[in-house]
Amino acid sequence: MAQIAQPTGELARVLELIATARTIASLNQDQDLIERITVLQECAELSAMFPERDYGPVIRSGTDELQSIVQGILKAEEITANDRTEDHGQNTLELYD
Repeated sequence: MAQIAQPTGELARVLELIATARTIASLNQDQDLIERITVLQECAELSAMFPERDYGPVIRSGTDELQSIVQGILKAEEITANDRTEDHGQNTLELYD
């Protein structure tokens, strides 16, 4: 895997999203998410290696798709965490009745 030197702007945002998605994918063992991350990361690396080629549309599309997936997973986790908190609160109240 090629290393990208000094990512700035849009590329830095893409790399941050990839890192976040990779963490989620490793925790959830989500092979589909891992494959999407790999494709996007390879496009970002190719963009850095061959700046004369236009990978922008592919990277933007992949970034939008990956961001949507990550946001969906995080939202689902938030809902699950809230449900657990509410359940815990109800159980606590039942103990004091």
